Amino acid sequence: MKLSELKNIPSFKIFLAFAALYIVWGSTYFAIAISVQEIPPLLLAGVRFFTAGILLLAFCLFKKQRLPGIMELPKIIVPGIFILFFGTGSVMWVEQYLESSVTAIIWAFIPMWFIVLDYRRWRVNFRNRFLIMGLLMGIVGVLVLFFDDAKFNFNDGNIVTNIVIAIGGTMFFVTGSLMTKYTVQGTITAPMKAAVQMMAVGVLSFGLALVLDERQHMEAASISLDAILSLLYLIVFGSVLTYLAYLWLLDKVSSAIVGTYTYVNPLVALILGWLFLDETVTIRQMLALAVIIGSIVLINVFKPKK
Repeated sequence: MKLSELKNIPSFKIFLAFAALYIVWGSTYFAIAISVQEIPPLLLAGVRFFTAGILLLAFCLFKKQRLPGIMELPKIIVPGIFILFFGTGSVMWVEQYLESSVTAIIWAFIPMWFIVLDYRRWRVNFRNRFLIMGLLMGIVGVLVLFFDDAKFNFNDGNIVTNIVIAIGGTMFFVTGSLMTKYTVQGTITAPMKAAVQMMAVGVLSFGLALVLDERQHMEAASISLDAILSLLYLIVFGSVLTYLAYLWLLDKVSSAIVGTYTYVNPLVALILGWLFLDETVTIRQMLALAVIIGSIVLINVFKPKK
């Protein structure tokens, strides 16, 4: 990190913002794993996103930020559905069946999907041999993870299905992010867009939960304090405060430095799952994580510049 990038920025603010990205976002896999044991995934997503959206909207209105018009809503909501419902929402679904640490390692592959799915940059990106080496290295890391016999029984169709859902969720997340990147931006602020997206995804999640009658799989009166506190943590810290910290850091330092959170999140999830959820950590799992992180570093260091 260059000192010039941090000039005139209080060091404690930088520390707290990066701590939020590194630790809080990494710990959301752990919080989801606790919550989803007692709250069905669609209801969990609905409560999390709608409540966080309301809180973020209140923040935006307090800051006197402009509300989007009717014609602006589709361009805001559609990418949000890709990012939050199919992307982040897939984490809540698959953690019913996959360990939180495994899910986090799969999500470490996100920077590579940004290279593969950004077709507008293919001509530039795929001329870079280091970037291609990074992609191939990342694929090796994923193969090392999935061929861990101590973790996966591929004769279990349920496991295979949820691995596919987890990988698909990362692709949806990146697709929605690229849609946002290449959409003509108006005067709506990023926090306001996030508030609208969260509320829309919250309503969509509630609607599907009602159609699938998820309430029959939940006893509201018997939900434990741990599950409630985990949900509150996801709302306040995982969705509102950390997202605002993310936006603030993007404005203060380079996106490449901010993006280093993808190196740390899986490690945080791995440690928390091992300490508190009795998730086993295998040598092959650690090797896969090291290879994937190495590939992400290679991609970021030698990524072509505009």
